[in-house]
Amino acid sequence: MYNRALANCDSNATNELISWGVKAKIEGLKKDVIPAMHMTQHENCRVHMHDLEYYDVSYNCIGLDVEGLLGGRAKNMRDALSRLVREIANLTNLQSGGIGIINFDTDMAAYAKAGADEDIRYELNEFYKNLNINIRKGCERAYVTLNFGLDTSNEGRRISRLMLEAFFEGDDGMPFIFPNLVFKLRDGVNLSLGDANYDLLQLSAKVTAHCMIPTYFNTDASYNSPHPPEALGIVGCRTRLGANIHGTDGAIYRGNIAASTINLVQLALESHGSQDMFYSLLNETMNTAYEMLLQRYKTLLGNYGFEWVREKGLMVDFDKSIDTMARNNTLAIGFIGLWECVHALDITSSIEKAQKYGLEIISHMRGMTDAYTKKAGLNFSLLATSAEGISGKFPTHDKKTYGEIKGLTDRDYYTNSFHVQVGVDMGCFDKIAWEGPFHALCNGGCITYVELNECPVGNSESIVDLVTYAHAYDINYFGINFPLDICTCGAKGIFNDNCDCCGKDEITRLRRVSGYLSESRKFTKGKKAELKERKAHQ
Repeated sequence: MYNRALANCDSNATNELISWGVKAKIEGLKKDVIPAMHMTQHENCRVHMHDLEYYDVSYNCIGLDVEGLLGGRAKNMRDALSRLVREIANLTNLQSGGIGIINFDTDMAAYAKAGADEDIRYELNEFYKNLNINIRKGCERAYVTLNFGLDTSNEGRRISRLMLEAFFEGDDGMPFIFPNLVFKLRDGVNLSLGDANYDLLQLSAKVTAHCMIPTYFNTDASYNSPHPPEALGIVGCRTRLGANIHGTDGAIYRGNIAASTINLVQLALESHGSQDMFYSLLNETMNTAYEMLLQRYKTLLGNYGFEWVREKGLMVDFDKSIDTMARNNTLAIGFIGLWECVHALDITSSIEKAQKYGLEIISHMRGMTDAYTKKAGLNFSLLATSAEGISGKFPTHDKKTYGEIKGLTDRDYYTNSFHVQVGVDMGCFDKIAWEGPFHALCNGGCITYVELNECPVGNSESIVDLVTYAHAYDINYFGINFPLDICTCGAKGIFNDNCDCCGKDEITRLRRVSGYLSESRKFTKGKKAELKERKAHQ
């Protein structure tokens, strides 16, 4: 069977056929399309080109509103949700990444007026169920994110409440994997007692305490506040779209075209403790990533990679030339392994020092992506990569090349983006404070998680405390993880081999991986290794 590259993929006949097709496609790209130097960098795990099979076919992800997908054709809530599933099924098979609806509460409010709560809750629950079948490629769920929480109108609030209640209900007792629900935080709207939607934050926290979803997006963050809150939201697992040098800011009708990720650990290993050498290699590798993305952008333009969304009017300036339309989107340079990188440079005598030098590295990278934006006249961004597939691929390669080095290549995974390594003893609030300053630098998207040692059912107040603390520390996007085991008998908790209630071994073990939930048995090799070392943040 084909080696698993992501957890959101079922091992079925379609997956087997697609996997062989992907291999053949990449071989063809390597031979005829992608410059040899770029392919060498990719194969040597220096700079990874994400979704390589889509290189000359399509862009990555997109942020939308409901009417953009429905075109005013829906008559009522049931009709709207049914049509929405069909449009999502079409779109998810025409791009490589996620679909974010930026204000789902406001968009659906108009369809709620004629419906009773019970009916709308049922229809939303059915909508979630439909999004959890393999409508993408025949072997994957569509990666859909619904942003909500800011609408204070009666119908908007009702949609938010019923969204949460329908998600809490689950599918015959099982939590939903998709869609990802993202609660948008706004001071004066839902953050404090007395705010119009504070009750919705409390309800959201209750659902998070049972399901690990929703996650939380901070529209008040220093780098988000210049933009209208209704223009912002999460697209895909963490993608953020803010400023646009060509006009319309925000995430609606915009997306990320492609991403490449730099292996910071490899650069540090080759620097042999020399910071001067490291920055020289970093500059060289950043320039390579820049050239890779420019080449991919030009290839997509020449191969009509944006034609379908242009025909549907789903991108800013769709009525102009394809080049003009495409320029509104972003090109992201990502990174993983910052924790191991500063360790390899021998500058981690304290966790404070690790943060200081880490921030210097990421600030340098952000300065370079800002310079690329001016140089190319395109929206380049810095992405704190989720690295689901490459978290294990990079260290496997580097161990063969550089040998087994304690604390670096002796593990089967590298740490995501700027995160604190998962095995470090640290409290929740300390982790938030340590990672907070990195968020302002990663304008292409990022997230901070805290890991709890058990499902906090009955303690949703602690979720609110964590969320408001993350908000105060300028965290852009925030999630809460905990082990979630569910037996076929309905019992939930943390089980060993057998259920504590019925004794059966028919247990689904849900964990978060790269922004979404999955059964732990479906994790990639690198993520399974990381999962074994995760420590709870007390």
